[in-house]
Formats: sequence, structure tokens, C-alpha cells
Amino acid sequence: MVLTADSTVITITASTHFPIKLTSSNFPVWKTQVYAALIGLGLEDYVDGTLTTPHPHLDIDKSTPNPLYQTWYRQDKSILSALLGSCSDTIQPLLSSASTAKEAWDRLSQTYAGLSRGRIMSLKSTFAKTVKGTKSITEYLAEMQGLAEALALSQNPMPEEDIVIGILNGLPPDYSEIIAAVRVRDTAMPLTALQDILLEHEAKQVAIHSQPSQLLPTANYTAGQRGFCEQSAQ
Repeated sequence: MVLTADSTVITITASTHFPIKLTSSNFPVWKTQVYAALIGLGLEDYVDGTLTTPHPHLDIDKSTPNPLYQTWYRQDKSILSALLGSCSDTIQPLLSSASTAKEAWDRLSQTYAGLSRGRIMSLKSTFAKTVKGTKSITEYLAEMQGLAEALALSQNPMPEEDIVIGILNGLPPDYSEIIAAVRVRDTAMPLTALQDILLEHEAKQVAIHSQPSQLLPTANYTAGQRGFCEQSAQ
């Protein structure tokens, strides 16, 4: 933006303009939110380094305040206040000594950009290693989708087909027919369709295992019949 002494100072609040609170795990989405809001207000240059800070005074002896600086100062403090308010309680101390919005922005970027990358790698690794095990299909799907959603919040969304593949890879052998059928399809299976199929398969398995065995009563009946016949023949 072109800063002039007559520029209107826009009051910015965290609740209105930056509603997503910054935590240690959501920096990418928080940063996108804040920067998009600043662009919409024409104030992004207060944090990206493209706006030169005006000199506080117009003369060498510092007797005449610079109106341009006063406008910049008030706007910068409004942004800084909103940035501070949009941080969780554990992060706010990091900005307590920041004197400008850009300084606060740079501190957060330097602190959490690397952590976010590490978290993304950890989430991807966990997604690849997660298996159904003894969990129900509902629990397993919820865990896998939770990991996928966490990646999406970190601005690394997984394609739906990759989520489907990851879910299939974690299924036990008794789901092998479903796995094979999905993999030979000409088109990718929608995630919702896979969920329905897996839940139906699990329900059938539960029904089968819940039925009482017919083998023992049949064997007893056969033995009884044999004994009865032998007694009749005597």
C-alpha cells in the first residue's frame, strides 16, 4: 500500500480478522489465514518487509514529528496487537518483546515453520505405519482420517486415492478379497464407498463369529443315533 499521512488506520482485532488461534501444530493454516486477511485489508506489507518504516521526525534536531510515521506506528501497533491476540497462551510470551508487527511475524515464522515441517513428516510416517490390528473398522477409519485431516490442516492434504491406499495397506488378511477388488478397478474407489464396503464386511464377520457352532451338537446327535441303533439290534 502507499502510506500517506492521511491514510486511515484500520482497527484490527484477532477475534474478527484472525479467528484461528495459533498453536504449536497449526502454523501453516494460521499463517495463511492471517496473511490472506492482511492482503484483503491492503496491509500485508506491514509484515512482509516491503514497507519501509518512516522516520519518526522530519528534521535533524527531532523537533518536528513526522505525521507519516504516526500513521504507520498506529497501524503497525493495531496489527501487532491482533497477532498477539491470535496466539495461544503458550505462544504469546514469544511475542512479548516484539516491537513491530514484522518482528512478531518473523519470530513466529522462524520458530514454527521448521516445527511444522517436522510435524508433517511425523504425520506421514504415522499414517503409513498405522494398521487396523484389533481396532474396529470404525476406530481404524477414524484414526486414518484424523491423520489425513491433520495433514490437510498443515497445508499438506493427501489425495483421496492415497488415503484409500493407506487404509487398504493397513487391513488384515481377512480383508484380502476387498483389497484385491479395489486394486483392480479401472477407476479410483471413493473413500465413502470404501468405508461402506469395509463396514459391511465387518458386520458380516461379526455375525458369522457370533453364531453358535453346529459341529458339536451334530456330532453328539450322530453318536446318539449310532448307540440307539446298536441297542435296537441287540
